[in-house]
Amino acid sequence: LGVIFYEILAGSPPFQGDFPEETIYMQRNCEHIPLRKRDRKISQSISNIVDKMLAKLPEHRFQTVEDFLNRLQLEKYLQSTKEIRAREYRGIEPTR
Repeated sequence: LGVIFYEILAGSPPFQGDFPEETIYMQRNCEHIPLRKRDRKISQSISNIVDKMLAKLPEHRFQTVEDFLNRLQLEKYLQSTKEIRAREYRGIEPTR
């Protein structure tokens, strides 16, 4: 699932060898380029989520779909509160 998210956001897979065996080797032994380094428009928090999804060790990944969805919800909430604080700072009324 992490590879799919990475490819959707980056426009290319995290590992891409010249032949399938090379890609498998890279996936097992190499670190991917973090999304944030590939595209500065991708938030650090989303980059971190995808990094966790692509972790080599299973215990470093999300353990359940619920854990993953909870993290996404938290990031969505944090992003919305940042936007509200930014509007308040600039004196802009939030829309509902």
